[in-house]
Amino acid sequence: MTSRHASAAYASVTQTDKGQPVTLGNLLRTDDLDEACSFLTSVYAPHHITAVERGRFEFSMRVLNAERLRIGYSNFNSDVRLHVPPPSFYVFCYAPSGSVDVTWGRQSATVSRTTAAVLTPSAPWQFEHWTDDSTLMAMRIDRADLEDDLSAILGRRVVGPIEFGDRLDLSKGRGADFARVLRLLQDDVGEPSELARQHPVMASHLGQLARSALLMSQPHNYSDELYDDRRSCLPSAIQRVVDVIEDDPMQVSSAADFAKIACISLRALEKGFVREFGIPPMAYLRQVRLSRARNELVHGDPDVLTVSAVALRWGFGHLGRFGATYQERYGEPPSRTLRRGNRGLEFVVSRPS
Repeated sequence: MTSRHASAAYASVTQTDKGQPVTLGNLLRTDDLDEACSFLTSVYAPHHITAVERGRFEFSMRVLNAERLRIGYSNFNSDVRLHVPPPSFYVFCYAPSGSVDVTWGRQSATVSRTTAAVLTPSAPWQFEHWTDDSTLMAMRIDRADLEDDLSAILGRRVVGPIEFGDRLDLSKGRGADFARVLRLLQDDVGEPSELARQHPVMASHLGQLARSALLMSQPHNYSDELYDDRRSCLPSAIQRVVDVIEDDPMQVSSAADFAKIACISLRALEKGFVREFGIPPMAYLRQVRLSRARNELVHGDPDVLTVSAVALRWGFGHLGRFGATYQERYGEPPSRTLRRGNRGLEFVVSRPS
């Protein structure tokens, strides 16, 4: 499909919301470098593409959406260099065919069918040295969602960033286990699996399974805690407060409540929370409430549920501040989360801006 035909295809579909995905079959093609850059930017983040080789340029891409998960398959017919300024999300990537050199911050890897990497936020990314048959699979996972999943596994809030190791071997051990989980979502050419097609709820569970499996498979700075039987051994006073917050974050509303639960002074409790989590107990409480609000919006019916009702239910009395805090953490306004909802697994593309 040439650039002219790609533009015609865009005109033939209905855009659901400005800047938001629209359905357009299952494959994109263009021979225009700027349009390819726009495709990648709309799916992931701002990209800059440099053609390394002279000659005809062609780009194709297939994109799949699941709840809080986006998977893209990109292919170039010649070697290019992709530069991505520091984004706000993680990307798991490997090459089902061929190989691509990937650099993020001070880390690097050559991804292939058996070698994968998890690129972390806050550092620039670069993709280069694409072999002739290269196809890059890149799974976008928002930082806040991954931290929420890890928090659920650990039974406490994760405050600091998750820093992954250099590469993951998909041919053995936990890496092979993760590769099997990926195949529950889609096959090696980007087609959604029959299991994922059956129902949006099934795709939702598979998406969460993929995120959790990644956390259990790829080593990171919380891995020791994941596999350490002593991980729950917080100081007893702090553990009591954490248990109460995680069980029902609405049953406490003030710092004084925390001090009573912990049976220690508020000053000692705040010092303990900062030492263990990097934040005071009230900030910990707000993060848990925000995560619960996010979960309700993701699974809510936009014809029945309202953002204001969710905000009030989880203790956010000022709707404007709730919206700003929510967008800062999750990268989108709460109204967009509610509209998008639980759509399951689908082919999408985004109109270039």
